[in-house]
Amino acid sequence: MREPTPVQTHCIPKILAGRDVLGIAQTGSGKTAAFALPILNRLAEDPYGVFALVITPTRELAFQLAEQFRALGSCLHLRCSVVFLVLDEADRVLDAGFEEELRVVFQCLPKNRQTLLFSATMTSELQTLLELSANKAYFYEAYEGFRTVETLKQHYVFIPKTVKDSYLVHIMSKMEDMNIRSAMIFASRCRDCHLLSLLLEELEVEAASLHSLKSQALRLSAVQHFKSGRVSILLATDVASRGLDIPTVDLVINYDLPRFY
Repeated sequence: MREPTPVQTHCIPKILAGRDVLGIAQTGSGKTAAFALPILNRLAEDPYGVFALVITPTRELAFQLAEQFRALGSCLHLRCSVVFLVLDEADRVLDAGFEEELRVVFQCLPKNRQTLLFSATMTSELQTLLELSANKAYFYEAYEGFRTVETLKQHYVFIPKTVKDSYLVHIMSKMEDMNIRSAMIFASRCRDCHLLSLLLEELEVEAASLHSLKSQALRLSAVQHFKSGRVSILLATDVASRGLDIPTVDLVINYDLPRFY
């Protein structure tokens, strides 16, 4: 990190000034550091009795954020002890059926907290929270449309549902010939993800699977094995669709149509 990204340039000064912030920027734009760095700066000034609560839509993102906080704050020797409430991937948190849990969390927090919301997209729920903010929330949006990298090639294959598995296995068998080192396969349901995992296991194709019905230890293990290159294929539901920092993925297959675009 040599210089701040646009979302960091616009949002960090407002957070340091004590403003509530709603920041909208695409995945990979540096939103995590945009809220983590000012929080760590505040904690360094007064590390006693101050703590931050960061809420994410998936457990994997929570573990990843904890690692990034530890890395960014390693030289400060701080322990997490909150005047900050952060909702990362806020659109997904508010849309994932956590209404009751969030209501309990909000009721337990002091009213003079500083609230930071960061998301890739703007939704009506986020707009409502922005309007209800009693702290004159700062709103930053870097919407540049849904962009993809220039080197990305997209293909759409229309096939009968009864032969989807056969086509998938065929593609997996050609990975080495196509110089594909790693692939992620998304299924819409935990059941489908599990069945695909069993299919590849039966064909002696090494793969890790990630879905909400697996234990937390197995979920973290699957992510770690894929990130480290121990396995080259990750089967997943939408719990892995947003925010996970995986350096290199050569191929992404949507086995089912995505529920979120």
